[in-house]
Amino acid sequence: MTNVRRIIALGAALLTIAISGGSALACQGSIAVTSCTATCNSNCFLNTDLNCTNGQGITLNSGAKLDLCGHTMNCTSLICYTAGVTMTASSSQVLNTISGPPNNSIGKFTGEWYPAVECANKSASKVLGVRFEGVTRAAQNCSKFQQNVVASSDPFGYATSGIAGTDEVSDNYFNSGSAINLTGAFAGSVHDNLIAMNDTTGGFADGIVADQYAYGAFNVSNNIFLGNGASSVPITDDSIGSPTYATNYCDPLNSNCTTCISSGKCTSPQVSFTLP
Repeated sequence: MTNVRRIIALGAALLTIAISGGSALACQGSIAVTSCTATCNSNCFLNTDLNCTNGQGITLNSGAKLDLCGHTMNCTSLICYTAGVTMTASSSQVLNTISGPPNNSIGKFTGEWYPAVECANKSASKVLGVRFEGVTRAAQNCSKFQQNVVASSDPFGYATSGIAGTDEVSDNYFNSGSAINLTGAFAGSVHDNLIAMNDTTGGFADGIVADQYAYGAFNVSNNIFLGNGASSVPITDDSIGSPTYATNYCDPLNSNCTTCISSGKCTSPQVSFTLP
């Protein structure tokens, strides 16, 4: 696939995610959740919007799944340090199976959650098809973080310290100060994400950051970085592991993109990067 086809295909797919916020299916789960402090021991779903305060959050036990079902969990406090959803066992998921036009029936988290979803390094944990708006951090320490929209996160998007070599951060759209943060034993893959670096959020814009504590053999490939602000840095790698990079594209008008290309972490596009 040529560079231009790759960019168009990934952009179109992620635009579909951004508009829909998930798959148009029936709600999953047998237990209706109506409280910010609910505990789910089996699959459950939101049947109303929830306004929550710091210290409140839903708990998923025994591999239970939570379907947002087109509803919103909103943090009304200045910041909510208790996660909106916390997983206590492997195989739990937070997902959304009801979708509609933009901002209509999209399962989402809003307000200053830090984080909105805590996967707690549980194996086979997943966040799928969910929208995050204005959160401090969308989610952290999941096995899979896929097909999500992180819009105007201030300042953090997704962070992980790694669970297994099969971990994935893929097919997401990010518009945040710092999109993806890798640390610790993360040895999975970060691929096919569209990252709109927004250096007006927190005064910086980091696309993918592997910090000095990251020591895993992870892979970063087929990601697209938009934005050419002076503080927009596509990839920062301070890790001590053995990562690999392939076919990551950034805006050539961004001076930091030139550095990314010269370091071998990004690939120079063969066509203009200017979008309509």
